[in-house]
Amino acid sequence: MKAKEQVVIKGNVIIPNETATLVGYRHYEVLIAGAKVTGNFNCSHTSISSLEQGPSWVGSHFDCSVTNITSLEGGPSYVGGHFGCWNTKIKSLYNIHKEIKHIGHMFFLSNTIESHILGVMFIKGLQKVEFYNGNTEQKQVENIINKHLGSDRNIHDAQEELIEAGLAEFAKL
Repeated sequence: MKAKEQVVIKGNVIIPNETATLVGYRHYEVLIAGAKVTGNFNCSHTSISSLEQGPSWVGSHFDCSVTNITSLEGGPSYVGGHFGCWNTKIKSLYNIHKEIKHIGHMFFLSNTIESHILGVMFIKGLQKVEFYNGNTEQKQVENIINKHLGSDRNIHDAQEELIEAGLAEFAKL
């Protein structure tokens, strides 16, 4: 049996603001579920609550900011540029490293995140995280993670520093 080939969508995909779900969404007659998008993928400022049935690979920037999503489950495992998910309902990045394998540059995080950020250390290519309108505690987390992303990526040192700073909830995978 021949394996199903991944659908490739060349260029950018912008999901209209009135879209409530990615399930069954078509871009010029092509289902986006599991597709490889060579450009940017933008589903920001929509009322979607899940990334399920979105693209699995995005060659440039991925933006799911200003949505009702509560998890990054079902999102792309590869993003070649920035990954934006600020102003969402995500509270935790539990097992983020099992969902996202590569981010080419920055990961813009929602200020609603309260725990489990340590997994970002395993995301290949990631150079920096930034909490959008983050509070003092989140800015401290951001500084610790970015320091370790920019050096040896020693997850144990990052975890220890987060715990010593009183940020144990963020020090979880």
